Amino acid sequence: MPGRRGNNEGSIYLRKDGLWVGAVSLHTGRRKVVYGRTRDDVRRKLTGALHARESGTLTDSRGQTLGEFLDLWLSEIVKPSVRAWTYRGYEVHVRLHIKPVLGHLALERVEPAHVQALLNRKLKEGLSSKSVRYIRGTLRAALQQAVRWGYLTRNAAALVDGPRIERYEIKPFDATEARRLLGKTWTCLWASYMCGSNSSGSMESSNWSTPKRAEVEGRW
Repeated sequence: MPGRRGNNEGSIYLRKDGLWVGAVSLHTGRRKVVYGRTRDDVRRKLTGALHARESGTLTDSRGQTLGEFLDLWLSEIVKPSVRAWTYRGYEVHVRLHIKPVLGHLALERVEPAHVQALLNRKLKEGLSSKSVRYIRGTLRAALQQAVRWGYLTRNAAALVDGPRIERYEIKPFDATEARRLLGKTWTCLWASYMCGSNSSGSMESSNWSTPKRAEVEGRW
């Protein structure tokens, strides 16, 4: 049959749910499985898997925990591609927040409910909404890499919304409030001037002139 792959070249098929699947045999006797939305997606992933198998770099994610994958992601993807301070931020999120809660889970069994539970727990522990959103962003980036490598068919963290960040409205002073603030500022400036004059005479020796109160208040 034209185009049919040999026994060691992998296979591609369409599941009943519409997802395309590709599989290639490993030298250990196990099979590496990749997924895609289209046949071409799977074919490209399968071609890459075949090359990786021949070079000895193909791995199987089955049995790998989320914690193990996060360590791999940090060392092989994040550290070589970002600045040291940025890497430090990712590493802290993984080590202090994600791995202690979800690290024991099998990578392929991480569900949106697990991610939501993580976010809720961190909020209850007192972390700000902004910090929790950053943690979610780290996990989302890691799981997206697992999707690219064919380890996962979906990104569980991408299916969960981050906590809402409260927005605070900034209200400017009206004219009355501004004059009141200016009056207090003038008092502080005048006190500083008098203290400086009495102690060292440094104010007189400087080349800047002290504003007159009438001049300042006249602008309002």
